[in-house]
Amino acid sequence: MNKSDTIKILNDYNKWRRGGDDEALMPEPFDIGLAIDAAVKFLGEDGWMPIDTAPKDGTPVDLFCIDANEAQGYLYRRPDCYWTTLTKWNGVEYEGWAKMESPYAKYVPKYWRPLPPQPKEQK
Repeated sequence: MNKSDTIKILNDYNKWRRGGDDEALMPEPFDIGLAIDAAVKFLGEDGWMPIDTAPKDGTPVDLFCIDANEAQGYLYRRPDCYWTTLTKWNGVEYEGWAKMESPYAKYVPKYWRPLPPQPKEQK
């Protein structure tokens, strides 16, 4: 199972599980199992996934981007980003990826991954 299919099945399952979407159907349990197995395998790799599989519900993620001008082809990592819609800047509506502390910056991401877990508190 490829990454895009894995993410789609798990996202569909989450929509069904959370309720609130009358059109959400539970994926087949066999497919959910395959998707979980694939996700565990993929996360064991480098953790970066194609941008088209990223959540667009405001969930913070890390992005791996290319320079917005693409002239230099400069690649960089942007932590703590999220998908936003209807952010207004100078009266213009914007839809796209933004960084938590700078919601008006525009990024051209190629890959994403979930934020790492918080460190466990040492006593």
